[in-house]
Amino acid sequence: MVTPLLVANFSEQIGGGEISLIELSEELINRGHTPIIAIPGEGNLGKKFEPKILPKNISSASLALREIAKECDLIHTTGARGLVAAWLARTGKPLVWHVRVGARDKLDPILKMMPDLIIANSRCTADRFSKKENVIVIPNGIKIPSKPAQTLNLNANFKYIGVIARMTPEKGHLDLLPAIKKLLSERNDIAFFLAGNNQGSIGDEFRRLQKEFDENRILMPGFISNIAEHLNEIDLIVIPSRIEGFGRVAVEAMLCGTPLLTRKVGGLIEVMEGLEDLFLPEEKEEWSERISKELDSPSKSKEELFTAGTRFSIEKHTDSILSAWSSLIK
Repeated sequence: MVTPLLVANFSEQIGGGEISLIELSEELINRGHTPIIAIPGEGNLGKKFEPKILPKNISSASLALREIAKECDLIHTTGARGLVAAWLARTGKPLVWHVRVGARDKLDPILKMMPDLIIANSRCTADRFSKKENVIVIPNGIKIPSKPAQTLNLNANFKYIGVIARMTPEKGHLDLLPAIKKLLSERNDIAFFLAGNNQGSIGDEFRRLQKEFDENRILMPGFISNIAEHLNEIDLIVIPSRIEGFGRVAVEAMLCGTPLLTRKVGGLIEVMEGLEDLFLPEEKEEWSERISKELDSPSKSKEELFTAGTRFSIEKHTDSILSAWSSLIK
């Protein structure tokens, strides 16, 4: 059995990376392993486990990690800050950096030298590093919802188009905005379900749109922790991201059998292999027509989507992670 020290990147913000860490931890525990979770400060992530709380200062965090690591076989970090803190701790334990973001960082040449192994969640993310001698690709693993929920209480008179992402520029909400306006103007049977943190200027833009149209047609519930269990209630998922290291929501939609359309970018190109007809058109002016068509007549059956999604099961992911760890542990 393995006792890994899993160092989270965030404590307050729970995105795809944090959810992936949670599901990996749960699967490890189910198999009899004993992961220890460390998070940078108090936050929502701590509600799922009883984590070790790290100081937010990197030098102080490194001292804390040095003590915690005495109980562990290796350290598995999910962000650059945790990586630097673990490297500074000089624990003598194998150090893994799990990279989920494809965008290059100016510090990458330095960061890359710190871990014994880099795990990238897609080939796209691996391409962040020019030299890949210590880089391997392990796609994210997604937990199959055991029992889809039915608690969103959506209006049965509408067909719902969902965008599941925090409202930040890279997630592409503003690129989708013209298509949303056009669809709301042309069809009375459509509503939008925009789940994710909606603070900031992009959220303000959509709040103005709520005033322009019936607010019941533009729902903005904020972050929903178990959103994957609700995707079966949405009629179509649209992923307009400008960049994606992987594309977790796409797989979650597949596993619920929910129709989806995605932009042809980053890790989504790999996730959507075999489903290339579900890419949005290159020209954004054509998005509304493509969305309307897919909403009324899905290109793939629920069974086809589910089968595609099972390529990225949490079980396969955990097998690959354990294999990578075993190559490092003496």
